[in-house]
Amino acid sequence: ESKLLDDVAVPVDDFKGDSLEKIMEKIEKQIILRNLEKNQWQKNKTASELKINRKTLFRKMKKYAPQ
Repeated sequence: ESKLLDDVAVPVDDFKGDSLEKIMEKIEKQIILRNLEKNQWQKNKTASELKINRKTLFRKMKKYAPQ
């Protein structure tokens, strides 16, 4: 059983005034980052565990990268 959400903890104050879409993006970003760290930044393994295509993971990493 996958435990993708075990370490996800975004303070409720971080959501104040945000749309549902923005809230979901914040949670998704945290899930991806935590799993990348857990897998020592092995993108293939992370994509596999998240059950997403590797290209999708790369696209999301680019989306959430600091500007």
